[in-house]
Amino acid sequence: MRGDLVGLGRSNHPILCPVRALICRLKHLHLHNAPLITPIYTVFAPTPTAITTSELTQHLRLACHTIGATVGISADNISIRSLRSSGAMMALLCADVDTDKIQLLGQWRSDEML
Repeated sequence: MRGDLVGLGRSNHPILCPVRALICRLKHLHLHNAPLITPIYTVFAPTPTAITTSELTQHLRLACHTIGATVGISADNISIRSLRSSGAMMALLCADVDTDKIQLLGQWRSDEML
């Protein structure tokens, strides 16, 4: 339904769990006495700095160059915005939502997402 929120739960992976990653970010901000209005993507090294989407895309593409060939992903076809839709799709698949519904929600025209 339009307006519904889809959240991610714990994956129990020691590094890739989205809940653990969020907790680490919050601990980092708390450690540096960040005000409550501080964006979650702020890092302190040594002064507060916001990470840009272009920097994240650059690092994601670098990682993709490293392992992309093994999973069939081209670095040129990926950006940080890819994570939003991919994460939502994976959460829906893990929740056993019908793939036709996921395809409609994501406005995918092909079966490639499956």
